[in-house]
Amino acid sequence: MRPSLALAIGALFSILVGLPSVFAPAQTLSAFGFAMPIEGLVPARSNGVLLVGVGLIDWLARGAVGPPLRGLLWGTSSFGSPRRC
Repeated sequence: MRPSLALAIGALFSILVGLPSVFAPAQTLSAFGFAMPIEGLVPARSNGVLLVGVGLIDWLARGAVGPPLRGLLWGTSSFGSPRRC
């Protein structure tokens, strides 16, 4: 798989998961069977903003080559693994 394709797929996934978490966190989590207490809205929204930010970084950096590309791929894979489980 080309690195630019991996970054594009990761970007789309991050943005598509992050946007609903920003605008409707309770409804997003209830769709997966989780109840959202009122205290959990801010952390859920901040995680959504974080995912959207990582998605935008990945999308804008699709054309990177060399060491910056390696850093992006390592950073995205190490960031994404615990968050997306």
